[in-house]
Amino acid sequence: MRWQAYHSPESIDEALSLLDYYGGDAQIIAGGTDLILDVQQGNHAAPTALIDVTAIRGLDRILEEEGWIVIGAAVTHAAIEAHPLVRHHGAALAESCSVVGGPQVRNVATIGG
Repeated sequence: MRWQAYHSPESIDEALSLLDYYGGDAQIIAGGTDLILDVQQGNHAAPTALIDVTAIRGLDRILEEEGWIVIGAAVTHAAIEAHPLVRHHGAALAESCSVVGGPQVRNVATIGG
C-alpha cells in the first residue's frame, strides 16, 4: 500500500495543522529515505500521509544559540559532518554522521529522517 497524500508545508504551524488533521496516520519526513525503503520492503505500514518538512525555512540550518548547537531536522548528515561548529564542539556527532551510509546517502539523508 502507498500513502494517499504528500504534503510539503512551508511553516511549522502548517505542519502541526496537518499532523492534527491526520492524527496518527501521518508521518513527518525530512528526506524519508529509511521510511520509503521500509514501506517498499514491507517492514513498515505506509502512513496515510507524508508531511515533508524540508521546505520549512530554518530547518536546514546549523547555528549556535545561547551556548547550544541547534541543528534543524532538514540538515543532511554530510552538512553536520562538515560544519565547523559541530566539528569543534560536537566532534562525536560529526564523526557519527561521517559513517552513516555512503557519501550518496549522507548527502541526502537528514538528521530528522
